[in-house]
Amino acid sequence: MKERRRKLGGEGRNEGEKEGRKEERREEIRKRQGEERERRRRMRKKEDKKEKKKERRRRMRKRRKERRKNKKEKEKKEIEEKEEKEEKEKK
Repeated sequence: MKERRRKLGGEGRNEGEKEGRKEERREEIRKRQGEERERRRRMRKKEDKKEKKKERRRRMRKRRKERRKNKKEKEKKEIEEKEEKEEKEKK
């Protein structure tokens, strides 16, 4: 039996088991790295979604503020025009 192992390249039972364990360990590491990569990708996607939502809210707030400002200016202008018109009618 020992003769046979030598002929096969000296690979005994332990050598084969070691190789198998090494390969299993490599596969586990690859799997863990894949899972980690996937988790990071999901986190990045989540963060991007949050950032997009924040940006959208910022734009909406800015738009609302601008509309309010324009509305006030328009009302102010209308009041001034109305007062001018009334003054002209008095004269």
